[in-house]
Amino acid sequence: MSEQSQPKNQLKTTMGQALLGFVYMLIFLALIVGLIYFSLVKLGPAFSAFFSSLSSLDSAIIVALITGAVSAVSILGNTIVNSIMKKNEYIRTHREEPYMRLISLVYDFQATASKGKTMADDEFAEILTQFNKELTLWGSSKAIQAWGNWRTTSSDSSSDPFRNLFEMEKVMVQLRKDMGMKRGLRKGDLLRLIVNDIDSVLK
Repeated sequence: MSEQSQPKNQLKTTMGQALLGFVYMLIFLALIVGLIYFSLVKLGPAFSAFFSSLSSLDSAIIVALITGAVSAVSILGNTIVNSIMKKNEYIRTHREEPYMRLISLVYDFQATASKGKTMADDEFAEILTQFNKELTLWGSSKAIQAWGNWRTTSSDSSSDPFRNLFEMEKVMVQLRKDMGMKRGLRKGDLLRLIVNDIDSVLK
């Protein structure tokens, strides 16, 4: 393809996309106009008749109707809110044990390393395997993604050790968010609890 034909093809593509967008906009506007027309013409008389009938009712009945409607909406809203809260509490309860297991592993691993020792491979692998199983079922999508990123980074032998630490910190921050503690931490705040010289890395 010649150099002169490439700009022409790009121009045709751009014009085609613009025309398609214009057609979509017209269709959208037509739908909006149709919806407004239907609401005014078809449903308008029904609403007018309803409100006209209300004007002929006794004020006590109108107040009772309004009070009943407000109560019904309030009950429905409370039911929905309570259902969501119960669901979130149920999930948090099942997340607590596996999340705490990983946090404990991080601290135990760091404490063992500070003494110049290493954790037994079988013990380390067993804890990780159990955490993977529970995370698969109860972990949030962001927690699973953060954990997967850490596993990918840690498996790279050429990776910077501090990068592994910061990826693990992202995992712990996400676990805290899943448990309802969403704000207030900056990069390095959690690592500062287990790594003494982390501030020198952050500078």
